[in-house]
Amino acid sequence: MTVDADDCISRHLVEFVEQHPEQNGWFIDRGYVYQEGKNSIFYKRKNFNHWCGTSNILRHDLHAYVENTESDAINYSEFYTGHQNIAKVMKKNNTPLEPLPFPGTVYTISHQENASDEQGKAGNRESLLKSKSFLSLGKKILLNYRFLTQSIRDEFSLYGI
Repeated sequence: MTVDADDCISRHLVEFVEQHPEQNGWFIDRGYVYQEGKNSIFYKRKNFNHWCGTSNILRHDLHAYVENTESDAINYSEFYTGHQNIAKVMKKNNTPLEPLPFPGTVYTISHQENASDEQGKAGNRESLLKSKSFLSLGKKILLNYRFLTQSIRDEFSLYGI
């Protein structure tokens, strides 16, 4: 698993992976998006791996599929930029990844250390957290935003620096 310096992983992740050594790996389908300094956190219910590079866990012996430079594989350098394709490539190679059964990562945005801030990429993701109508705003707040609780802070070691 690659982990960006600005992302935080669940304290339950290593134990879960160790308990399932026979698995090919997992993709993180559910996770959180945290805007630095806020008291709330956005819960991304699905396709989190399309937003965040810290979202794929592969059994060590299967990294060859990712490192392979064939047209149907992803070069290792693309593990960051093509992270949304890793699960597809692994499935095509008959080594499918499973969705992690719990939110595994907090993707932190809107701070100076965010690698995705290049060319406004993080800004585009932030715009997805905003709503265009009162109804959609209410739905997003009710379904996706959470208070940043002590429990979430503890699980992901999410503390201000």
